[in-house]
Amino acid sequence: GARHRYRMCRGIAISTDFNAPPHCQTFLPLSDCCQPLGRPRTCLACVRQLAASCPSPSSRSPSADDLAECVARAVLCGLVVREGAEERRCSVFDSEAVPAIPLGTYLRRLQRDAQCSDAVLVCALVLLDRLLEEDGPKGDLELNAWSAHRLFLTCVVLASKYHEDSGLSNAHFARAGGIRSVELRQHEEVLLRKMGYRLGVDAEVYNFYLCNLATLAEG
Repeated sequence: GARHRYRMCRGIAISTDFNAPPHCQTFLPLSDCCQPLGRPRTCLACVRQLAASCPSPSSRSPSADDLAECVARAVLCGLVVREGAEERRCSVFDSEAVPAIPLGTYLRRLQRDAQCSDAVLVCALVLLDRLLEEDGPKGDLELNAWSAHRLFLTCVVLASKYHEDSGLSNAHFARAGGIRSVELRQHEEVLLRKMGYRLGVDAEVYNFYLCNLATLAEG
């Protein structure tokens, strides 16, 4: 097949302009104040709070075509957005800048070029939330516009290797994700330590996440 070339950069972009479903637009401000910064927060917790606020949330499961966008919206729901001069927590996952590729587009690129299945996307979201819970509100990781793509890419790689025994190399994943393989290896090591190598996702948890992702599907 055709080879895709990507400009290597310090991190991949994120955009908060993601066209939320009509019934959710009122409840997805860019500031995303689902929870105060001092309290633990996960993407799923923010999505569930959103679902409780929506007057008529979607009850259907996301289709294969829009699952990547739903997962991207779930990650965006969990972003920490600091106001004014409040300093963000910096980590090894931070980009030097915030470029402009939407997260949904990025996830679809991973589906295409890293052979990332729908199941891997959902499992990666579970791992991301597990990481946020393990790290806690006073930890050194923060899901923000600088770190979201690298954090989720690393969760995708771990989920793919663990749940689907992917034979793809780190160089392949890194190329699809737009970072250097040595950086991806470093990211994997950090996440594995923080999560205590707990990468399993049972069927009940998987289905619970999939059901809640339906809240973010187009009506």
